[in-house]
Amino acid sequence: MTEKRTLATVLEDLMTFTEKYKFSEEDRLCVMDRCLLLGEACAFLQDLGLYEELRKRHAKACKKAVVVMT
Repeated sequence: MTEKRTLATVLEDLMTFTEKYKFSEEDRLCVMDRCLLLGEACAFLQDLGLYEELRKRHAKACKKAVVVMT
């Protein structure tokens, strides 16, 4: 069963990742900043009624990435 993820739980996991791999303070803040910016962009697209389009494009991009990486 897949657990429901939120922006907060994902950010927490990412920050744990940056601690584990000893990112510099500047790099940690950059990761957090980019994640928050991405979250805001997704919320904006959802407000515009384009979230379903974003979801479809994301799934398509993920499939392409899998092909390239394997």
